[in-house]
Amino acid sequence: MFASSEIFWDRVNYVKIDIQEAQGHSGGIWVMQRRGSGFNFTLVSKMQQCISFIVNKGSDKWLCSAVYASLVATMRPFLWEFLDYISKTVSLPWLAIGDFNDILLPREQKGGVFSNSKADLFASNVDKCGLIDLGSFGTKFTWQGKCRGGRIVHRRLDRGLGNYDWRMKFPEATVEHLVRRHSDHNPIYLRCSNVMLGHEDRPFRFQAAWFTHNEYPNLVRNTWNRDRGNIAHCLQNVAKESTTFNKEVFRNIFARKKEVEARLRGIQRALEDIDSANLLRLQKGLLDE
Repeated sequence: MFASSEIFWDRVNYVKIDIQEAQGHSGGIWVMQRRGSGFNFTLVSKMQQCISFIVNKGSDKWLCSAVYASLVATMRPFLWEFLDYISKTVSLPWLAIGDFNDILLPREQKGGVFSNSKADLFASNVDKCGLIDLGSFGTKFTWQGKCRGGRIVHRRLDRGLGNYDWRMKFPEATVEHLVRRHSDHNPIYLRCSNVMLGHEDRPFRFQAAWFTHNEYPNLVRNTWNRDRGNIAHCLQNVAKESTTFNKEVFRNIFARKKEVEARLRGIQRALEDIDSANLLRLQKGLLDE
């Protein structure tokens, strides 16, 4: 499993910073770096529920702790002892982000039984470490499961927490809850600023799905044969023709993906407020698509 996962990430241009392997079927943290990002990452410390590393670019640096809190409540105090130690020994701006497996407020849960004592303990640990919830937008919750009796329960288990220095360094930072697709968790996406890349900055990416269209293999073959003597020109021609094919023939899978995700986002938001068998069936169909 480890080898195949590492091969996958290498294929999509990511390299390992550090890995904390899962125990059984839960837990596990993979911290990855995109090749050519311009950032340097230095491992500082790690334990089963957290990996901490310094993010550095030029003279600018801050500390990040990637968190996956244990599902076993009696194990989570070890995580908070580790985070408390970090808060007392590191002077850098500090962000802790991930799945904390706890909630702070009743509005962060729908269904099931809200525990004041667990929420109070979580809030106390957050305050003790000098951390501030960064807030979020998108769906209200980040996890969906079932409680006793088969009823669906939603919780906001995943979040970003920063200390005062980190919040001052990145005052525009936001955490977005993305669409939940192949997991019971919604991915969360941290933006340190609101600066977005334009379309012209995006590199060409080959899409394996193109080969599901019966016209695409011939397009590649004919385009490659047009300038066979120069490999660089061949690759440029295939990239150019593939982009045109994607837009005009394949119906732009990027736009279609955004459309499907937008519909999923709307359905998942609605399911946070109502239980609907029809919406669940529609969600399944869109996930398959």
